[in-house]
This record gives sequence, structure tokens and C-alpha cells, in this order.
Amino acid sequence: GMRSKVGRFIEAKVGNGEWRGMSVEDRSGMRLGPRHARNFAWIHASQYSISKGRNNGHRRVRRVRDRECRVGLPHRKPGRTSILPIQSHMSTLPTAVSCNEESRLHTHPQHPEHAGRMQAILNLLEADGMRGRIMPVDGWEASDRDLLRVHSPLHLERVRDTEQGVGIQWFDTDTYGNEHSWQAARSAAGTVVEVTHRVLTGQAVNGMALVRPPGHHATPDRAMGFCLFNNIAVAAAWALAETDVNRVLILDFDVHHGNGTQDIFWRDPSVLFVSLHQSPLYPFTGDASETGGPSAEGLNCNLPLPPGVGDKGYLRMLDEVAVPLAEAFAPDLILVSAGYDGHWLDPLAHTQLTVAGYTAMVRRLVELAAGLCRNRLVLVLEGGYRLEVLAHAVVNSISALAGADGPGDPFGAPRQGERDIAKLIAKYRSQWFGGR
Repeated sequence: GMRSKVGRFIEAKVGNGEWRGMSVEDRSGMRLGPRHARNFAWIHASQYSISKGRNNGHRRVRRVRDRECRVGLPHRKPGRTSILPIQSHMSTLPTAVSCNEESRLHTHPQHPEHAGRMQAILNLLEADGMRGRIMPVDGWEASDRDLLRVHSPLHLERVRDTEQGVGIQWFDTDTYGNEHSWQAARSAAGTVVEVTHRVLTGQAVNGMALVRPPGHHATPDRAMGFCLFNNIAVAAAWALAETDVNRVLILDFDVHHGNGTQDIFWRDPSVLFVSLHQSPLYPFTGDASETGGPSAEGLNCNLPLPPGVGDKGYLRMLDEVAVPLAEAFAPDLILVSAGYDGHWLDPLAHTQLTVAGYTAMVRRLVELAAGLCRNRLVLVLEGGYRLEVLAHAVVNSISALAGADGPGDPFGAPRQGERDIAKLIAKYRSQWFGGR
């Protein structure tokens, strides 16, 4: 069978978009790998030990201090003025929302990642009246300097070369470009940077960048998985280089593993990458044993989930594993790769999330950002290929960011009950927190 994302789309899209022959299978042979002494998980463990009066608590505190010196605690960067305003948890600032209009020309009507995705979102935003409750933001094209922080010069040239062609050009079996893709991809990355800038300068309480092509599969030197430039990575690298942000949490709930984001920050101690994704599934990376490279061991947290997991499982994994890791890391900024292809009606995967479940996750992240980094939270659109579902999930997410009621969930829950992952959560908690 075809292993590509497009192959999965073609296999699934049978009849009138109905699913045929998609059984839920166990993931066998999951490798959790050895438990590592992680840069920041020690913080959580030592606090727990002290609060419970364990004998080894003080020894762990010393290890934390040693590791913090190596990783670097948040501090004011010399010679750089802070742009981070003091904001209350109940901010009256608007939510910034931007889309890269240039993306409408980067399209392939027979491909799941086409211009109709953005138009469906914009149509529902207009119909729901959300445009009057948000701060529209004009994006801009990322500079070569912005892109070269995370991509190689050769990769930029490959994408730039699409300007010289006519019609559809293929980077691989999944990922297309045309003569408008260079401009669209640059504007996607630049739009995420601009929304992040509005949040960091206190013009907006939080934000969402509605961009395409998506980005989290793009590696330093390769376009893949529908992605040309890694939009969220460009924004994270910009914030670390150009502002006094010292630590960035990137949380990815797209149903596919964000292999590109993982590769880019594999050795970077200033970024914690946490991914909740279905496994096995394209791009067949993201094992729980992949925990970071030299100088960043323990700052790459993959939480692969088997098919059949739904709202309860995702929310428990978020609350019981991802949130404690984020609290220990203490980020200055939270960026979210918001992919909505884990919905039970989406044709590219087999998880059982609902629109209401996505909305609940975003509300959890709003609360997390309020407690950890003065509300500084930006969502970045990634996947989602059932148009009406994508539109409702995105508009409800924006409503959650704005603290408003959204259009609700007209699709409801699947008939099939969701899979219980209590044992899997216990495994991951053992891996990261020693079972505590």
C-alpha cells in the first residue's frame, strides 16, 4: 500500500468522502527506550521529592542546578531591550489573527492541501461574526535572514527555483510547488513571525496564524509532507534571536509527527518540542525514545498515540504529561503547531478527535500560557483536510483564544468508542517523571 500522505488521502476518500475498510489496529513493538536524566524533568522530580519528603530530594536539586547551568536558565539577554509587557491573566487585549493571502495561488485542486482549505476557514469566520472580535494582522514575507536561521541556503534555492517553472512541480511524491510557491511559502513564514511579534509587543493577548503551505514537516534542507518552509520554526528562531525570549515551547498536536521541527531544534537547549501524534503514520518518525541531541537531551518529547484515541485520551496526555513538562521548562513563549487532521472525519488518519475536543485543548493551552508566560501563545495552522471540519475547528480555536463562544461542533462524536490509553500514559509518565 501507499505510505505517503497523498496515498493515504486517496485510499481514504472513497465514495462521498466516507471511510471504507479503516480498522483500528494496535501499534505493536512500541519502543520507549531507556529512561534518561532529562535537563528539565529533574526540576519536576526534585520538587516532587522535596514535597513528599523523600531522602534523595536534595541530591536531585544539586543535579538540577548543574544541568541548568549547562542549559541556561531564563535571563535578560545583554544589550537587548525587553519587549515583553506585564499582562494580567484576564487581558482585555484582542486576539491577533492573520492569513497569508498569497497562498491562494499556491494550489493544486486534486491535492488535499489546496487553496480551498483557507477559503473555507475565512468563509466561516465571516459567517460567524468573528472578524469583528479579533485584530486582523497583515502578514509579510520572511526575509532570507529569517529563513536561513532554520533552513540551508540550498533549500532556499530549491524553493526559489519554482518561480522559474510553469505549472505544478514536485519536490517529492507528496509535495508540490508552482510559480507562486516561493512567495506563498515566504509569506506563510513571515505571517507567523508577525503574529508572534504582535503578541510579544503587547498589541495582542495571543494569536493565530492561518497560513499555508503548512510547515512542520519541512526539515533544514528538504520540503516534504506538503510543507516548504517550517513556519513555526522560523518564528521560534526569530523570537530567540531578535527579542529577549530565552525559552520557547513548541507543542504540536497535528496527527502527523512534526519531524522537521524536531530536526531543526534537536540540539537546541532553548526549545522544548512536545508532539502528540498518531503512530504508526507518515512520516514514520517521532518514537518516544527520540529525546534530543547533544546539549538538548530531554528537550524533545514525543508522545506517539495509537489509532482510535479521542478527546479523553488527548486531554489526559496533555494534562498528565505535556503540561508538567511545560511547567518544568518555564517557557517565555508558547507556539502551537495546530493541525486538525486528527478529527474522526478527516481522511488522512485514524484518531477520533472532535471539534469540541480541539476546542478544549486550546482552552487548556490558554490557561497554561496565562500561568507560565503571561498569555503569550500563538497557534499556527498545519493540517486538516475535511474542509467543513477544518473551518469549524479553526474558528472554535480562535474563539477559545479570544475567550468567546464559537460556532460549536455540528459533527459530534464518532459512533465508535475511543481507545483507553491509561497504560500508555503511565509508561510516558514513568519515562519522564520516574512514575511519579
